[in-house]
Amino acid sequence: MKLRKIEKVIEQQVQFNARKNIFSAPEASQFGFTAATVELMCLRLNFQLTAEEEEQLIDFTMRKALHAFYEINQYYNFGQAEETALKAIYKTLLDEIRQMDNAEDVLLNVVMVRHYARLQSWLKTSNPFAEAIYLPEVSSVKDTVVCEQYAAGMQVELLHLSDLQGPVLDIGCGTDALLVNHLRSEGHEAFGLERDAVPSAYIFRHSWFDFHFEANSWGTIISNLGFSNHFIHHHLRSDGDYVKYARKYMEILHALKPGGSFYYAPDLPFIEAYLCSETFRITRQDIAETGYKSACITRLK
Repeated sequence: MKLRKIEKVIEQQVQFNARKNIFSAPEASQFGFTAATVELMCLRLNFQLTAEEEEQLIDFTMRKALHAFYEINQYYNFGQAEETALKAIYKTLLDEIRQMDNAEDVLLNVVMVRHYARLQSWLKTSNPFAEAIYLPEVSSVKDTVVCEQYAAGMQVELLHLSDLQGPVLDIGCGTDALLVNHLRSEGHEAFGLERDAVPSAYIFRHSWFDFHFEANSWGTIISNLGFSNHFIHHHLRSDGDYVKYARKYMEILHALKPGGSFYYAPDLPFIEAYLCSETFRITRQDIAETGYKSACITRLK
């Protein structure tokens, strides 16, 4: 069976289970395999894949699963270590399917329950706050978060972008990198950082915690409803990792060249108040009809 057809079935399977509450009891959440997945198992329990094809398949599954998690909760954070662990989970699932003598319902249920127990343990370890949000008695997560990509022109206006020094880095640029492509079309040396993007010559697929912001390397850094939004989330949570965000925030500021600026929204008054006025200039702008402000932090020296 062609690898592309297997990937299509896997994508349907991931979408099927994406709305299930991973913290609920297996019998309550009705985890299971789709009809297409069962058919695939019946046809080829022992997938004849090369080592390269198997690695590609597992990576594809991991990416689709992460995308599903992000659609449920944009505040999840999965770095390289979590991606590696998730790939191992799907490698185990593939091995267990291969070891099955048949695709009887009872065997499928055992495999699925084991798989979701491993996913639950992985999510508890990587994002402990999720267990407190998604209660076991709730079998499904019906709603996705509102997390859309904003038009480039809207971002330019909202953040009051002007006189951009290069190179430019957009943190959380979105899978389509709309602002990055807009800036490049205007002649700017612009790059994007996105955890769920297809990497290219100017798009980096990393979380902001795994990405090293080298000192004195960027003329302009931008993040619209990205880094600062997540920082606020952790600042307000009783179990938030706000110290980790504060350290990354300062790393970003020192990644600016002297005279460079970090544009973001919403603003972060709880940490901006502690910036040295001799090193950084803070400019805030009202975001119309919202009660929120955008911020521009310019490195003076």
